[in-house]
Amino acid sequence: MRKRLVSGDIRPVDAGFSDLMRRYSPGLSTEAGDLIADLSYALSQQHSCINLDTGNSALIEELNALPIVGNGEKPTPLVMAGNKLYLHRYFQYEKMIALSLISRNKKVPTSESLDVDSKLGLTLFEYFGSPGSTVDWQQIAALQALTRQLTIITGGPGTGKTSTVVKILAILLEQDNSDDFIIKLAAPTGKAAMRLNQSIQQFLPQLPEKIRAKIPTGVSTIHRLLGSRRNGRTFRHNRDNPIAADLLIVDEVSMVDLTLMYRLLDALLPRTRLILLGDPEQLPSVEAGNVLADLCRNTAGYSAEFAIQVKALLGVDIPVRHKPRQLVDAMCHFDKSYRFSRDRGIGHLARSIRAGESLLVSSEDDEVKIFSLDTLAGNNLGKEITSYYFEYEMLIQNPKIDALTLLANFEQTRILCAVRDGALGIESLNAEIERYLEARNLKKIGQDFYHGRPIIITRNDYSLGLFNGDIGICIIDPKDHEIKTAFLNSAGELQLYLTSRLPPHETCFAMTVHKSQGSEFDHVTLILPGPTSDATEQLLTKELIYTAITRARHSIAIYTDQQTWTAALARTVERMSGISSFLTFTDMNDEQLDLF
Repeated sequence: MRKRLVSGDIRPVDAGFSDLMRRYSPGLSTEAGDLIADLSYALSQQHSCINLDTGNSALIEELNALPIVGNGEKPTPLVMAGNKLYLHRYFQYEKMIALSLISRNKKVPTSESLDVDSKLGLTLFEYFGSPGSTVDWQQIAALQALTRQLTIITGGPGTGKTSTVVKILAILLEQDNSDDFIIKLAAPTGKAAMRLNQSIQQFLPQLPEKIRAKIPTGVSTIHRLLGSRRNGRTFRHNRDNPIAADLLIVDEVSMVDLTLMYRLLDALLPRTRLILLGDPEQLPSVEAGNVLADLCRNTAGYSAEFAIQVKALLGVDIPVRHKPRQLVDAMCHFDKSYRFSRDRGIGHLARSIRAGESLLVSSEDDEVKIFSLDTLAGNNLGKEITSYYFEYEMLIQNPKIDALTLLANFEQTRILCAVRDGALGIESLNAEIERYLEARNLKKIGQDFYHGRPIIITRNDYSLGLFNGDIGICIIDPKDHEIKTAFLNSAGELQLYLTSRLPPHETCFAMTVHKSQGSEFDHVTLILPGPTSDATEQLLTKELIYTAITRARHSIAIYTDQQTWTAALARTVERMSGISSFLTFTDMNDEQLDLF
């Protein structure tokens, strides 16, 4: 280990953690000490555990015999589960997430269930139409959500996840005339919460008038839902003070990390119904874990009992899994896009990325345009990238333009990059755009805050209610002619903040693909230069490209070369985790499940 430390293959903090464990287990072998250092490093790379070589049974036996290693039933710093080595905390998070989801994966109590005779089938036909002889997976997901306590709906942008949930809410509220059925809506970030709010508003006109007013549109971040305290480390709601909700709907679950998912599930009442929405093909959470992808790793399928119910109510056949897994009947995947064509443009590109096809060409309909990186060389860079903000540039020339207009226009287009540093990283691109604005007298040299500057918050500020990823626009306040920053909250309401009070932030004409999650833009410009280091190479993955492509509603321009594109699609984000094994093989008994 010391040799690895000197060579730079292991960080001092990893070596220090291994040395700390050695104090409590003086007989620790060098090989076991190296594994513990590896675990420390793996956690910094957002893995929740490490897999041990099953062929090295002697090492596994040594670890199991150490006083610092347990099976999770008693507090020990480390836990061995099969051939996986964990920190105790992450083992408990994964196990309890699995326990909570398994405990909710059941029919709702009869007193709370809808009438599941032919009337429910007719209601589903009324809202979704008759599927004929083919399976309408939106209809299947709705039946799951109406009759079961847990539903996980997955699919890419434009596949109808939100519209399905709105119809589910309408049917629930139509059947339940009481006013005390509490529905809560949440998303990981303020931007994702705002988008869910806007999507729900968009579908309201399609519902019967008597139901529209009952549909909740207020969406909070998960942190706000949990009641984040000002220190940002603790929450008001937990197992002892649960969230009051009969139904909780969480969007963009791919962005929810392991710790936050545990906190959320731990704060729910046992009777709370839960609907999770997300796209497992997207980039995983910034923090440890890849919860949604882990839940989807092994197809749960449908039971014969549920298939019989589907046949009786909807008249269609669904595939049955004869060896059901723990989340049987809970998961439903949408693969039909109502926004994009499967055979052209953005839809075709997204589908080819999922299929591992690497040919990159412009589409005939101009939805996808491919440019060489040479287009951005030399003096062309500023002119090329600022052209995508031409309309925004015209607007900020008017010092009296209102904040809502600027925010709405700025959200129509975005430049996305894989990296922060380098000639084509976000720092260089933002600086290039600001130099252009200085040349146009729209910004003074050295001026930090100027009319029209877009900023993104980079650290949560719970006292102000501004969170990492929130985007605002600097404007001239007409009341006092001072520069302030305007943000839209999750309810779509405008709020102004003094620039001196803002938490850490940065300019965001260009932003990383990671920061764009939970957002969508009419046009996306994606810049993917070749990797300049091992670190940047690891950032260029299939999930990053898919996430970037699916941020675009109408068009995307991609600046890259075929070699970089092909190599990136060959890399996938792999995070070690044990959640899927908890959900497949489990020794959880009824007493444990009753805890939830």
